[in-house]
Amino acid sequence: MMIYALSQPISEDIIEYIHFNQLATYVYLSSLVIYLHFYVSTLDNEISLMWKARFGMGKFLFYSLRYLTLLVIVFMNIGL
Repeated sequence: MMIYALSQPISEDIIEYIHFNQLATYVYLSSLVIYLHFYVSTLDNEISLMWKARFGMGKFLFYSLRYLTLLVIVFMNIGL
């Protein structure tokens, strides 16, 4: 397999763009891992406290924040 040399040097702007794009990918992935750790570590409390509680504004806010945040972080990581 032959590797062809670039006819023009790569511009500094392109290198900077690639660097920041990779950095953003790492930040998104680390936020997903941190949130998944939080989610798994608090799941037992959710089951024991929230599943038995009657539905109200507090329960609505809890589930909205818990699961919408998870959806946003997952969609950021898959690029939607």
